[in-house]
Amino acid sequence: MMKFFKRNKQPLANKAIDKISGVINGKAKQLATYLNSKAARISRRNMKLLLVVFCIYWGGYSLYVGVKAFRHQDNDIHVTAISVPKQVNNDAPAPDTVTLNALKRIKAFKKYMDSLQAHDIATYNRITLQRPGLMDSIAVIERYYPFNAK
Repeated sequence: MMKFFKRNKQPLANKAIDKISGVINGKAKQLATYLNSKAARISRRNMKLLLVVFCIYWGGYSLYVGVKAFRHQDNDIHVTAISVPKQVNNDAPAPDTVTLNALKRIKAFKKYMDSLQAHDIATYNRITLQRPGLMDSIAVIERYYPFNAK
């Protein structure tokens, strides 16, 4: 008796995804039908000629991009300077007063970012795009205070 009142409760997100994918598939099918009707009018000889031209063009372009990549001489990494905003309090502690705890936190953060760069490049890129000078700042701190202590 209870089975009559049970509903198949599919999450709303899945229903929306199914509907959107159905619309996309329908449009793709319409486009395929339209393109097939246009391609049916092209003679077999012209179709082969178009294929050869297409392959030569894109093959040549791919070759050009590959050669250009290996001949590119500017392999330097450009680091932008870090500027201090005018609003920064001049009473901030001097660099010599950085605590050991802060250095440990910076070291842990650098290790985390290195791990992200190795295993989750999308998250690493998102963080570095939102904070462009972040890794440069860590490199400067690392040069000034070597992370020798474990």
